[in-house]
Amino acid sequence: MDFIERIFNLAPDDGSGSLEIVIVVALALILVGLLVRARTRRNAGHSQIEPEVRHTTSELDATRQTASLKGLAQQVDSAKTSEKQPTEKH
Repeated sequence: MDFIERIFNLAPDDGSGSLEIVIVVALALILVGLLVRARTRRNAGHSQIEPEVRHTTSELDATRQTASLKGLAQQVDSAKTSEKQPTEKH
């Protein structure tokens, strides 16, 4: 590993390659750090509270649907009751 010597015609580490190794390791650590940070930020939007909120919302929707069906059933019952009553003639 002596890409610095080849590219710049310099030998800051006297051709040992230690500087190139330090540069490659530093870049790898920076890349890993950026990947971890991106993953942490992406997962921050999916907190543990969200399933509870979703569950509560589902319960609320089910309650609304049940209430709506009960109201519909009451309307049908009252319509049936009004049909059974005889009409008065004058």
